[in-house]
Amino acid sequence: MPRTQRSSGRPRARGRPILYIGCALIVLASTFSLAWAQLHTLRRGYDYQRLKSRRDALYEQNRLLRLEAASLRQLERVEAIARTRLGMVLPARGQVVIVRWKSSSSQGTAP
Repeated sequence: MPRTQRSSGRPRARGRPILYIGCALIVLASTFSLAWAQLHTLRRGYDYQRLKSRRDALYEQNRLLRLEAASLRQLERVEAIARTRLGMVLPARGQVVIVRWKSSSSQGTAP
């Protein structure tokens, strides 16, 4: 009589270790992916804060430089420096000569 296989009622255990290892690898890979994403997000947050602080410092520096430039352009300051440091004086009558310039289109030739 031919031999028949008996079913013990439970599946073969030969493929289970591979299945467990595969599932463990998937869980491990997912965990590393999530950790990497969190680390990346954290680093971008630090970069953002650092750049924001630098931008604010540059805005403040720009504001101070504009204020300094405006104060340096004040006519009274320029005139005081011209008189004291450079020894300049206002011109007397007759020292100022006004030169009229005709445009090249009215003369027909370039100057």
